[in-house]
Amino acid sequence: MTNIKPFMKRTIAYAIDTIIILAVSSLISSIPFLNKGMDDYQKTYDEYEEEYNKYSEYLTLLDKSYKDEEITEEEYTKLTESTEYKGIIETKYEDKKLSQDEYDDAVEEINEEFDKIAKDYVYILSKKGISNSIITLVCTLLYFGVIQYFLKGETIGKKIFKLKVISANNKKLNIFNYLFRSLIVNDILLNTIGILFLAFATKTVYLKADSLITTLVSVVEAVIIFLVLTREDQRGLHDLLFNTKVISTIESNKEDNKIIEVDIEEKEVKNVKSKRKKQ
Repeated sequence: MTNIKPFMKRTIAYAIDTIIILAVSSLISSIPFLNKGMDDYQKTYDEYEEEYNKYSEYLTLLDKSYKDEEITEEEYTKLTESTEYKGIIETKYEDKKLSQDEYDDAVEEINEEFDKIAKDYVYILSKKGISNSIITLVCTLLYFGVIQYFLKGETIGKKIFKLKVISANNKKLNIFNYLFRSLIVNDILLNTIGILFLAFATKTVYLKADSLITTLVSVVEAVIIFLVLTREDQRGLHDLLFNTKVISTIESNKEDNKIIEVDIEEKEVKNVKSKRKKQ
């Protein structure tokens, strides 16, 4: 893998562009007219955060209570105050003690119980945050598809690191090259499919689809990274599909200067030869 340095430059440039997109999309999402469910989303998120804190505190309390391998009546009373996990502790503590196996089983069951609660909140938050997701996807497509086209292959991140998207075969790129390229490299296509499942499918179907889409996103990103790192021309899957490649403008300028120098030298040689013939 000889392309680690150019890859790092592309990665940091991409991170800068992502931060810009998130900042802009967050600003747009904060406009009440465009995101009417913003307050409701925040309220639900606060509820989820409270549930997570209760879960985390409960595991800490259970761990502290079991440190001496003996849970006192006072500790038991505190542990059974939680309605979510009360039944788990009562079942394991029937003989007034908690063995190591019973403790491990209790922790596992508590984690599973919270996982169910978390999935419900993830679904509800996804539903209530669908406007945010759409705004972010549109901003991403406009930034990497439209704006990058009009900036002739550059974004703010790429400009900082002297990078540029160009044609892989010297043909002029049109806006569709950038748009379709963005659908793959920025996960827009898969995330759009996810939003469609969120909008029209049941919770069970959506959660299964979301899990599959998350896996596919990871696979696509892994393939892109592998190709960029291993190919000599550093072209990822998105580049191969849509006839693009990323170059260093510094190296490109050096190559252009070399070509100019060679042309000048060739002209000078021709002039010298021409003068000798005349003499």
